[in-house]
Amino acid sequence: MKITIEPLEFPLCVKEKIMKIPKISKLHIEFVNGKNIHFDKTNLSINEPHKIIISNESSCIILLSYPNDNNLYLKDNLPYQEALIKLKKNKTSQYNFLEDLLLKKIITKDEFIDNIFEIDEFLKDLIINKRITTEEYFSNLLLPFKFGAVSMASKTNSYLVPYAITGEYKFRSKNLVIRIGKSFKIGSDLEKENQRLYEEIKKLMKENLNNNGK
Repeated sequence: MKITIEPLEFPLCVKEKIMKIPKISKLHIEFVNGKNIHFDKTNLSINEPHKIIISNESSCIILLSYPNDNNLYLKDNLPYQEALIKLKKNKTSQYNFLEDLLLKKIITKDEFIDNIFEIDEFLKDLIINKRITTEEYFSNLLLPFKFGAVSMASKTNSYLVPYAITGEYKFRSKNLVIRIGKSFKIGSDLEKENQRLYEEIKKLMKENLNNNGK
């Protein structure tokens, strides 16, 4: 079954409501666009709400905003350390990289805390300021792959088609890019083929980011 994902534009009225809260400017705020997920050839669809993540050094609050609903709903009110535990359970490769930079004392604890929800932008700033290299950035775009894709392709004698998506998932995004690579047949060494898939997708992501989608 195919699934269509439509990014939803974050309502300006909600942003304005949040920014009117007294002293809100002293906190870190991130607006995450919701999505409309539709199951093709059915009348089933799911609205994933917009998220507002408000945090400081000691706590993190997540608010939910649903389409056609003027109310805001509280999802989590967590101490900062608990928020970090949740993040660690759902790690991204860039989060791992940020932890590594902290351990190596390339970044400070304050920088780690302040940029935990905007890691990609922070890493790009580190490149500009020559604190990390471009190659280090690209080497940490992906977590290691599991073997599901190559295993299924091998069992069904199918081709694998690598592809990479970069950019913002939002309505009329100017930097959302999907780049499709060359399909290839799976050999008998699944570990080798899994690494090949990893390298192909990393290369496609690098091409997207280097060329700004051109």
